[in-house]
Amino acid sequence: MTDKEKRCQEEKLKKLIADLRNRLRKGSFPLNHIFNMLPGNRAILKKIRALESATLSDKAPKEKTLSALWQIYGMAPPAIYYLAPDDYGLDLLKKWIEILYGRKTLDELDLDRRIEQIAEGYARAHRNNEGIRFVFGPPVETLINQLSTELPPYEEDGAG
Repeated sequence: MTDKEKRCQEEKLKKLIADLRNRLRKGSFPLNHIFNMLPGNRAILKKIRALESATLSDKAPKEKTLSALWQIYGMAPPAIYYLAPDDYGLDLLKKWIEILYGRKTLDELDLDRRIEQIAEGYARAHRNNEGIRFVFGPPVETLINQLSTELPPYEEDGAG
């Protein structure tokens, strides 16, 4: 990877982190409430500060897929998914795709329809299998895993 590609990659990751920080500051992301509800608030804040001060190249995933990126910068731990409205994860994913792959790719993927289909599939599995309890992860994670196999590695695309 050339120095120019590395700088471009770091700029894309900086945009993603800046977006998340802005959501936190504006209160449009419910982490403020979660900090008050979860034990170990200081540990969480300490991790956030460590992430903010870490260089992006230290935290950049080696595999350039949405799934690998989500594992580092997504909405983990899973408890956050169940405390946040469903659209927060999807909104964040949409911003990432627009930055990394461009607006045209985002529009072509039709993420709203796809997330609905995943949720409907979960509901259908429960309806069709009485007496069996399924535990599914958040629909947005299923979508991210699907997209990671469909889309090329994001640094090669150069969109955004």
